[in-house]
Amino acid sequence: CRPLALGGLGIRDLHRTGVALRTRWLWLQRTDPDRSWKHLHLPTDHEASVLFRASTTWTIGNGNTCKFWQDHWLNGRSIPEIAPTLSA
Repeated sequence: CRPLALGGLGIRDLHRTGVALRTRWLWLQRTDPDRSWKHLHLPTDHEASVLFRASTTWTIGNGNTCKFWQDHWLNGRSIPEIAPTLSA
């Protein structure tokens, strides 16, 4: 990528920056109920989803943010990972 002084964006790795941004959207969708786009389906890709899952943990509380069947709340693992036949 070209530096700012040469008319570039100053972003070293545009691909990684894009993945980080899409991962942040996933985080904000789950944690900030006041966002106007919270209920919209946000486009995501496998790379952002994997990064999001690897970098988040959930604690069961009132059930508003943690997805019981999908999130990693059992010692960092989800129910389908622990019991795949149960979720099938």
